[in-house]
Amino acid sequence: NVPQQLSKIRDIEKRKVYNLAFLAFLDSMGYAKRVKKSNHKELFKKVLKRYVKTVEDVLENPYFDNKNLGTMKILNKSTAQNLELKEDSIDGIITSPPYSFAIDYVKNDQYQLEFLGYNADVLKDNMIGLSGKNKAERINNYFNDMSNVCSEIHRVLKKGKYFVMIIGSNTNQTGGIRLERKIIDSCEDLGLRLIKSILKPIKGIRNTMKDEFVLFFQKQN
Repeated sequence: NVPQQLSKIRDIEKRKVYNLAFLAFLDSMGYAKRVKKSNHKELFKKVLKRYVKTVEDVLENPYFDNKNLGTMKILNKSTAQNLELKEDSIDGIITSPPYSFAIDYVKNDQYQLEFLGYNADVLKDNMIGLSGKNKAERINNYFNDMSNVCSEIHRVLKKGKYFVMIIGSNTNQTGGIRLERKIIDSCEDLGLRLIKSILKPIKGIRNTMKDEFVLFFQKQN
């Protein structure tokens, strides 16, 4: 159990380095399944180099303050549809939904998940929009699940505070249904008012997603 072994490293800074390398190992494992010209070992070196460069860029950013990062709490038993948080307790929420009607995230990362000791079938049953016998059922379940997500966001967000969702547009995969429109309608029905929408193009995956919206909502008093 690699994560368990890493947790035993007492030197926190050293543990961070090993965790970064382990993340690159898992990331390159997924790439190795989709790329024919390079093996896992070769891709690991490339991915790790990219990760290190990203960390260096962050540390060199003059606006980055390493001493005032705040604290973080991971809610291991929470899901997007069932947050272990009190009502009206959160000041701000930023999220982006999965596109599970178009991408089977569990199957896509099954090798890495099983390496970490997870049961892929159990995960699939509990993920947004992955249940359903066919595409039509999965799309319907996806929107039902996302409606539940919006409801949970409304429940935990403080009145007058803000929620931001970044969501791609993919009418080819949804039978012409606009994702952002469905999310906006669900949120406004709950009392999350859309106050700003920014449209920007997506680079690199134009075959599935042409553009994405950054949607800003405010919880009404």
